[in-house]
Amino acid sequence: MATAEDEALTRAVARLAAAVEALAHAPAARPGTAASRHVTVAYAVHAALFARLRLSGEDLAAHPVHAGLKRVRAYMEKARKADRGGGVFAPAPAPALRVDVPAAARHIA
Repeated sequence: MATAEDEALTRAVARLAAAVEALAHAPAARPGTAASRHVTVAYAVHAALFARLRLSGEDLAAHPVHAGLKRVRAYMEKARKADRGGGVFAPAPAPALRVDVPAAARHIA
């Protein structure tokens, strides 16, 4: 038999699922925006579950949600870098030019 708290949680999860579904299928202005939106939705879902577990007194250090939250944070950072034009696929910066003074002295002498 479901309690009032269980029913409220079920309704809240259903509302969250509907909101996530609407966000997931909304058109994006550019490709990077869609990736950021998907990662942000995943973070919101993980954060909500994390908060629920924390309030119920679960051991969060060993819980898989904690690892999932860390993984989604890493994805968020990658998406943020990609939106700014950098990130994983950005070209490597050119090495700084410097003069090897002892080698130059040997060639000049």
